Amino acid sequence: MSKKYLLPNFLLFTALMIIILATLFTAGCDDTPDPASESPVEYSVADLAEMAGQSIAYIEAKESANSNYPWFGSGFVIKSDGVIVTNYHVMDGAAVALVEINGQIYEDVQVLAANEEWDLAILKIEASNLTALALAGSIDDVRLGEQVIAMGNPEGLKRTVSDGIISTVYRRLEGFNYDHIQTTAPISKGSSGGPLMNMRGEVIGVNTLTYLTGQNLNFAVPIDLLHALINDIGEARPVATVFGEGSYSSAGSSVSTGSSGFYEHRPDELAVVISWEGNVDLDLEIWSTDFEYMGKAYHIGDSPDISYGEQGEEWFAFTSFETPDGGLTDYSSGQYIVSVFYYGPEPADEHGITEVTLEFYYPSGEKEVIFIEDLWYTPPYDQWFAMIVDADAGSYKLLDLYFDTPLVAMLEWDSTADLDLYVWSEKYDEYFTPSQFWYGYDIQDGTVGLETFRFGAFEMEGQKYDFSSGLHDLLVYMDNPGNPETTATLTLVSAELELVRFNFTFTPDTQGEYAWYALFDLNMDTLEYVELIGDERKLFLP
Repeated sequence: MSKKYLLPNFLLFTALMIIILATLFTAGCDDTPDPASESPVEYSVADLAEMAGQSIAYIEAKESANSNYPWFGSGFVIKSDGVIVTNYHVMDGAAVALVEINGQIYEDVQVLAANEEWDLAILKIEASNLTALALAGSIDDVRLGEQVIAMGNPEGLKRTVSDGIISTVYRRLEGFNYDHIQTTAPISKGSSGGPLMNMRGEVIGVNTLTYLTGQNLNFAVPIDLLHALINDIGEARPVATVFGEGSYSSAGSSVSTGSSGFYEHRPDELAVVISWEGNVDLDLEIWSTDFEYMGKAYHIGDSPDISYGEQGEEWFAFTSFETPDGGLTDYSSGQYIVSVFYYGPEPADEHGITEVTLEFYYPSGEKEVIFIEDLWYTPPYDQWFAMIVDADAGSYKLLDLYFDTPLVAMLEWDSTADLDLYVWSEKYDEYFTPSQFWYGYDIQDGTVGLETFRFGAFEMEGQKYDFSSGLHDLLVYMDNPGNPETTATLTLVSAELELVRFNFTFTPDTQGEYAWYALFDLNMDTLEYVELIGDERKLFLP
């Protein structure tokens, strides 16, 4: 017969108390985020959405307490006492912020850590008993092709979930010195700062950017950088001190919002800054003067891609940039086209306008402000306004290139003369100039001259005109006496960005009205033309 050995009651009680005290002591001293789950269980998308939804934060930030233009982003809880992770760019420029979790609003927001280079920030709110998400250990544990979900507040739609797979574990993007996680899980404006999670419920990255021009090209900051920033947590600081005007990032560089939001001019820097208001997403793009696409400003240089729903800003500095492979890309010399490109969203009424401000900063620190009062955007949303920037001379010329028409004729010249572009329409038996239409500019400013004519459909003084079909003649007119030798360049640019270019030199002459027939019989139905080379004619306009 076997014997049973029983512990005395007081020993059972003592052992139990030791276990309870040890548990309480460990919980009370834990100052780290909730650990990654050791359970190999994988959940469904529905289960994860339900579990993680209560940990998603909606973040709203403003550049001042009195501002009527807040922007929004996402975040997630990593400690139950109110420690929240988001993107740096969600907070950049903010003086005040609020956080909403599960319908509860927290207005006392402080900053524990921030790193602009990694696009990460850690915030603190006064809360308790929040549900924290578990953090994965390392990006090395992420597998190519594994299923993931992304959560956030795209376009302000709170606690949205999307799923996809890991497209690339280590993706080095131009302009970054670390690898992003690439995923097909869709994210949109407002998703920034939300978690990218594996199917075990662990955060493997922080959603940060997407390529609007591609399909399912979305990227997250890897979990390793978040762990590094957690280890650098310091004393809580006000939002304005870290992100607002005159503030400094963790790297010590100025983050002053300046007059237009976020750009601060540096000595000897030539730069173009675009800022706007309204629920639109605009981008700066860089092209060669031969209309060869070079890239988006935020891919080439150090400009972020910022769009907050109610305001936005981007910039491009004409300097040298270090490439991920350690080389240099030099934009400090040469001529470039800087374009303002409209990406969306589609206006509710399929038609709308926005106001855009372009600021041109000279190396001296002086600037010129170009205010585009009505930048129209209509389907198919491929219109853009642009300038030619001469990095060597530190000067620019405005372009009027809205590619909502099959063809644009652009006249440029190089002297103080005032030239005019004329279009003879066979259909209307009449001459037209760009300045006859309110959206066609006649620009002549000192040594800078440029005009454009768009071959589309317009209305003038109650009468409709359509130049997108039929035969047209193009000529350049000059009132010659007293003008220096002037070289005129006429460029035809199609909506597909194919171009042809013609040059003609006006020489000093005592004659009066003087014109150059650049093209004869431009056929808009076939986009074919007949060129008259060197054919100078007296022209007496009505």
